[in-house]
Amino acid sequence: MNIVAWPLEAAIEECKRNQIAYSVVITKPDRVKYCLEERLLYVVRQQMNDNGTCLLTCAAKMGKEEKVHP
Repeated sequence: MNIVAWPLEAAIEECKRNQIAYSVVITKPDRVKYCLEERLLYVVRQQMNDNGTCLLTCAAKMGKEEKVHP
């Protein structure tokens, strides 16, 4: 099962459908130059742990139209 680049909600549903335990980690850049669409999370990495849990690393879509002002 490869769910990299899937929206987080769809990836979770796929894990549930296949009865695979999962955990979610959300990553963010250290310096944000653009607005983050935090409601639009995508799986950027998928890893199976030794205990059979699928670790889903997710990141928000970046909206490049609007710059964040420091």
